[in-house]
Amino acid sequence: MSMPTTALQALIGAALVDREFCNELLNKSPTLLARFDLTGEELEAILTIEADSILEFVIGLRRRLVGKKNSMETELIECLAWGLLQAYDIEKPPVPVHEIMRRSFSPFERLTLVELNLGLYDAVYRSSLDGSRLIAVDSTKPYPVQRVSIARELYVAFCHSSRAAELDWPRRKQPHIHSDLFSRCLLMPAAWIRETRGEIISLENLAARFDVPIQTMAQRLSEVNHSHHRRGLGESLAEALFSLNDPWRNRFLDLVADRATDKAKDSRLPTREQVAVWLSGNQALYQDVRYMLNAWQGPRKSYGLQQR
Repeated sequence: MSMPTTALQALIGAALVDREFCNELLNKSPTLLARFDLTGEELEAILTIEADSILEFVIGLRRRLVGKKNSMETELIECLAWGLLQAYDIEKPPVPVHEIMRRSFSPFERLTLVELNLGLYDAVYRSSLDGSRLIAVDSTKPYPVQRVSIARELYVAFCHSSRAAELDWPRRKQPHIHSDLFSRCLLMPAAWIRETRGEIISLENLAARFDVPIQTMAQRLSEVNHSHHRRGLGESLAEALFSLNDPWRNRFLDLVADRATDKAKDSRLPTREQVAVWLSGNQALYQDVRYMLNAWQGPRKSYGLQQR
């Protein structure tokens, strides 16, 4: 199982966008949970989590559910984008990003769109002392470029919103670190990308369907598809660790568990599946463990572990 599934993504996304919904979720409202197509494992995990904030709730889910492939920040951004699409009742591409700007909705109150000739910039976000905010987009740029740029600055606007402050949103004071990723997640949700896998369609036609530049479409396809490749590499490295003899196997497993979790050290060793998930979802951890294992094995044995 991947974390989040579309149902979990919808649940978390709604909580990120809607304060009242978030409170109901943290209180484990049965009526609210019944609205989502959650698996038995997901529902059980949710009911066992005690959290005071949605970020604590997500951390709890990541600890309990096997299959998280991305970093927590990436998952939060995917969920935020999906939550906004739900809030605006957007169910298929292309995402009407200009319409999102025209409809005042939390967390985009008092945010307006202005079309100008910006020259050096495709789009910029600005706020004023009276609380009004705007996104200026260069109207001379191709329409797909405008859409990507507006979506990018929407994330900047979110990071400057009161909702982001309430959530203690990661790196909200450095919004441009993840603004491009958010733009791709909003305009090309992973769930919609996966729906196209059975089709015979060119990259150009797919970019036209989502109304984005071809290069941006290619990058998003790589992101969505690459997660499966990462999962395979993580499983291979986990297999290598579990093939070691004691005490080295336990030492490597303790190292991975300590690096992968925020909780206090557990006396129980992680399972093979847990280790594979941790290694798949954390590229830095994967690389560190791979290098250490190869250095320890030296010329005696090679697992042929790939770089990524």
